[in-house]
Amino acid sequence: MNVQLSVKIIETRSYVLIQPRHAVALIMDSPNSGATYPDDFGYTCRLEDLCSEEDTHVDKLWSVAPSLGVTLLAANAPRSYIDCNCSLTDVDCETNDNRCGVSVHQADLTDMRHGVVWRNLSGGSPIYSVKLSPLAVRSRIESYYLPYHDALRKTIKSLRRKHGVVWHLNLHSVTANEHGRFGTASNKPLTDFVLDDCDGTSCAYQFTKIVTKLLRELGYTVSINKPGNLTEIVTRHGRPRQKRHSLQVGVRRNLYMDERTREPNAGFELLRADLALVTKSLVSTLSDLTKKLYKPKVPSKRSIGKVRNS
Repeated sequence: MNVQLSVKIIETRSYVLIQPRHAVALIMDSPNSGATYPDDFGYTCRLEDLCSEEDTHVDKLWSVAPSLGVTLLAANAPRSYIDCNCSLTDVDCETNDNRCGVSVHQADLTDMRHGVVWRNLSGGSPIYSVKLSPLAVRSRIESYYLPYHDALRKTIKSLRRKHGVVWHLNLHSVTANEHGRFGTASNKPLTDFVLDDCDGTSCAYQFTKIVTKLLRELGYTVSINKPGNLTEIVTRHGRPRQKRHSLQVGVRRNLYMDERTREPNAGFELLRADLALVTKSLVSTLSDLTKKLYKPKVPSKRSIGKVRNS
């Protein structure tokens, strides 16, 4: 299928949104795969260290999705510049002087919780030689963070209105040393995929089960909610009782790229082809699941009689 003829592409400096003309009830978003470095970044660390923080190529791995009717949203800016998978209240108080115009949550920002605007790399070394100004922080939020979330919110709302239900995959990558990054001791190697449904609160358990099954049938190992990840987006949008189901999917980086050079490795095209199969099966399976979960109630003969006699 020719993607260019079957989709509408909206591109801003904040994101790229690919909308199939006949969109199904599934949307994918990749908030941390951006690799376009804004001119006002002002970092003083090594560029290769910043690049190592990206979910590099994740949007490309799932790029066949729009040709299958799936909406795909991807951020343009790198996560170290503006992290769209953090709460807007998670502003590192050491990054600015708290006059950035947003509500500040003075959280314990560990190596894996940098805040919306990062101050340090994951290893702890500083990104900047000077503190960012409140104006700089506010500009990043208004120019990149808010437009991305507005696009995601509106698209989810539109699909929910059109189909009566919406299924959402929040796409990420995980390092081979993800246990160490989270400080979770484990003797077991990291699985190929890490799924997170916020301990069953962000989506119907069947959604998690289906994605797990499809990946395992292709020979991949899968873990659920271990190790934990930052789940701001699925926490925000996952409302199963409102027929909005969000699931985070993280893929181990060394399956598809060299973690040092960031270049695709020999496994890239195979994984991309497998994820195309997963997406195709998911579209069909979710259609069946929707009918099963939200099957219209057939009125009983007793209730029909009451209506006729009223």
